[in-house]
Amino acid sequence: MEYIDSRSIRLYKHLLNGKKINAALVTAKLRANVDAHFAANVTTKKDIDVVLLMSLSYTYYIRCRMFHGETPDSTFKLKSTNEDREIEELVKLLELVTFELLENNKILR
Repeated sequence: MEYIDSRSIRLYKHLLNGKKINAALVTAKLRANVDAHFAANVTTKKDIDVVLLMSLSYTYYIRCRMFHGETPDSTFKLKSTNEDREIEELVKLLELVTFELLENNKILR
């Protein structure tokens, strides 16, 4: 429920159709909370959610490829450069997001 962007929520709605995820939410008595959260943010746009989700997904993908000794696939590009530059750009984005999260956490306390 960290994400409030409607585009991210649409992605997560597909995940809730999985039997294991749905069963886990029902068992933990969280399904109603998740559904209410999704309903409350149907029209919300928060671009940083999308940037964070894409950055984390792609960084995890690159990590898995490298962990298994494979050359990263260059089909996803932020810039027309090699993969090392791609990872540097993603790290910059993740640093910004992490800094913003820490700053907002300090304000909310």
